[in-house]
Amino acid sequence: MTTTRQFIPLNIALLTVSDTRTDATDTSGRLLAQRIGENGHRVADKGIVRDDIYQIRAVVSPWIACDSVEVILTTGGTGVTGRDGTPEAVEPLLDKTLEGFGEVFRMLSYQEIGTSTIQSRAIAGVANGTYVFCLPGSRNTCATAWDKLIMSQLDYRTRPCNLVELMPDSKKNDRRNAMFQLILASLFFLGLHFGVAATSLRDQLTEKLGAIGYRILFASLALLGLIWLVYAWRQASYTSYIPLWGQPLLFKYLAVLLMPLAFFFVIAGITTKNPARLGQENMIEGDFHPTGVLRISRHPMLWGIALWALLHLLANGDLAAVIFFGTFLILAVKGSFDLDQKRLRQYGEKWHQYQEITSIIPFQAILQGRQQLNWQEIGWWRIALALVLYFGFLHGHVRLFGVAPLG
Repeated sequence: MTTTRQFIPLNIALLTVSDTRTDATDTSGRLLAQRIGENGHRVADKGIVRDDIYQIRAVVSPWIACDSVEVILTTGGTGVTGRDGTPEAVEPLLDKTLEGFGEVFRMLSYQEIGTSTIQSRAIAGVANGTYVFCLPGSRNTCATAWDKLIMSQLDYRTRPCNLVELMPDSKKNDRRNAMFQLILASLFFLGLHFGVAATSLRDQLTEKLGAIGYRILFASLALLGLIWLVYAWRQASYTSYIPLWGQPLLFKYLAVLLMPLAFFFVIAGITTKNPARLGQENMIEGDFHPTGVLRISRHPMLWGIALWALLHLLANGDLAAVIFFGTFLILAVKGSFDLDQKRLRQYGEKWHQYQEITSIIPFQAILQGRQQLNWQEIGWWRIALALVLYFGFLHGHVRLFGVAPLG
């Protein structure tokens, strides 16, 4: 091993072939998933299928065709009984076989289980630039295969050669292109808000298109920008996963603990009349006194988005997540200050008086004694609604987003 090369994390799909195993009893699958994560790679997808040739192919074939999957590991179905059909299912899909894998694996296995190793039909090969390894179903043999053979060959730093450096240029280009697209989408989304909405260009466009025309145009571009940003993030997460600080449980528990506050800020911000919001600016000109959540912050919804973005950025800990969630964090935090300055230019002393008794940063005015928290004004129904939505998203997080908050 040498440290002169930079480690390249890979996206690895994991399939357990068994007629009896479930998520709860799949010890081999759990071990491989754990090894994948411990070695800095990512489980791109995971499944369990019955030991049936066609069911196996139905799962493995899309993974081979998927640009974001770089390695496939299967466990189970490599024995000699009537139902063991993984080699027969996978081998026709391979462009080339890696004969040396089976030879070396059985040599290593012989040192542990003796002549019983001849019953193993473990194979490996390449299909569409994706490496495929078919391992036995035993937890111990999976550990042997990964620890003594696969792990080093999936490490770009391994000398004199490894499988990563032999990956086709198309997959390497996919990595660079996905991250570049995410950066472009982030710049577009931020540029739209800070380069158009927060500048004199907005006034020029409003004069030409009219207020309604400008709002329709801006909303359409913002929606397209948001869709592009989400799509680019998903692509980069799969094809260009670059861990920075990883996913410490501390940050995951912190997110679970503080996300109810983010939900509260968003719900209370949406349901409370606010002179900072579009279409409600004129409230400041009357006999206006901040109530409810406005005593906490002049921009509660933006701070709810900022807290959501910060917590998810910390909990994910990879480059794509930093760019994606960082985009919303910058937009929400800078946007709250920019919006305040805009209202100050529009309403002058009236807004300045409002600033004197409230704060942008949540709870600052309360801590400084310029405001008092009034839960009755906030309304317990807003808190209850925020909690219901929070627990709903927490419960359905895996189904909605494919990620377990504490997984």
